[in-house]
Amino acid sequence: MSHEKSTLFVIASTNQHKIQEIQQMMPSIDFLGLKDFAISTQVEETGTTFFENALLKAEQYHARLCKLNKSRFVLISEDSGLCIDALHGKPGIFSSRYGKNSVSAAVQKSRPQWQLELVLQEMQGISKRTAHFTCSTVLYFSQDNYLASQATWSGSIVHDKPAGNAGFGYDPIFFLEDYGCCSAELESHTKNKISHRAQALERLRPTLIKLATGSHTTILS
Repeated sequence: MSHEKSTLFVIASTNQHKIQEIQQMMPSIDFLGLKDFAISTQVEETGTTFFENALLKAEQYHARLCKLNKSRFVLISEDSGLCIDALHGKPGIFSSRYGKNSVSAAVQKSRPQWQLELVLQEMQGISKRTAHFTCSTVLYFSQDNYLASQATWSGSIVHDKPAGNAGFGYDPIFFLEDYGCCSAELESHTKNKISHRAQALERLRPTLIKLATGSHTTILS
């Protein structure tokens, strides 16, 4: 009788948009999210880089999961954000919480695109609008046993107003010259081939596939 632990593939996030994107990029693997384990509390992102925050989340969420479940976990943890050259790299690692201390809770609740409006306001009158998304992804197995990948996606900040209803976060103000539109206007299958998240995950794809098919288990030991 085999007592080998089952391996669960978990995306270390409560962001359903992010989970959906990763699942669409790798449909052959059934991913779980943190909410599947009733984990809703956030890890405090105290790192100074995208990689540091991605690894921090991986370590802490992996420890929580191991306390809740006897399975073996492969975690995909990431930190990503928008970096605008004219704003000296802001919002950067603070992208998800950018401006929350300066904008009232009432405005945040009543205006879903308040962060986009804030960035566009800060960019008023600025001609240099180059920017990029960064995504640092960690494929985490156990303490001191992980793989990491980082990628960027270049574009610019729109001059007028947000455009598009697809994607999430800063997608509606991130303009792609080669496509003549914002990333929120792209079809999901296109975005999921060229985005920062897609590029970072693609480098980890071979290992993930091998783990999912059981042909590369030594890395888990």
